[in-house]
Amino acid sequence: MSTISSVSVNELALTHPHISKRTNVSALALSASIMLLGILLFLGVFILPDPSSAGAMLMLLLGIGCFFFGLVRLFQKFKHAVYLPTGGVLKSHQLYFDLKELSQLQTLAADKKLCAEAPVKSTHSGNVRMDVTLSSDGKFAAVQLHQFVPYVYKPVSNAYYYEGHEAAAVSAFVQRCKK
Repeated sequence: MSTISSVSVNELALTHPHISKRTNVSALALSASIMLLGILLFLGVFILPDPSSAGAMLMLLLGIGCFFFGLVRLFQKFKHAVYLPTGGVLKSHQLYFDLKELSQLQTLAADKKLCAEAPVKSTHSGNVRMDVTLSSDGKFAAVQLHQFVPYVYKPVSNAYYYEGHEAAAVSAFVQRCKK
C-alpha cells in the first residue's frame, strides 16, 4: 500500500529530477537597480542647497523606501524553478472542484487523461483542490489532488508528472477551468 505525501504547491514539481532552482537574472537586475535608485535618492539629499526642506525629506524617504523594497524583492524573487530540458519557468495554479468530481479527477490524473475535453467542471471554491504546476512552454506539468477535511486540505493522491503532449493537454485543461 502506497502512502500519500503532502507537497506544497511550490514544492510539487521540485521533487521531479528534471526540475531545478535557478537564479532569476532579470529579477536580480531589477532589484539591484531599485536599490541603486534608492541609494542615489538618499545621497541626492546631501547635494540639495536646503537639506531640511520638504522636498529633501520626501527624497530621503523615497530613497530609503526604494532601497528596502529592492532588498526585500531581492531575497524573494532571486530564484525560480525551471524545467531543465526546455528551460521553461514553472508557475503554480490551484483549481477547485465539487466533491462529486473527486473520483473522476483521480481516475483522469492517474490515467494521464487530463485535457480540455475532460468532463469535469471547476468552481471558485470547493471541497476538492487540484494543485497544478506548469512550465511556461507547456512541456511539463505536475498535479496533486487534495480533499477538504475540516480546517485543512489533505492530499488524496500522489503527485502525477506529465511531459510533452500530456503536459500540453494539462495546460489546456487548466486554461479551460480558469475561464
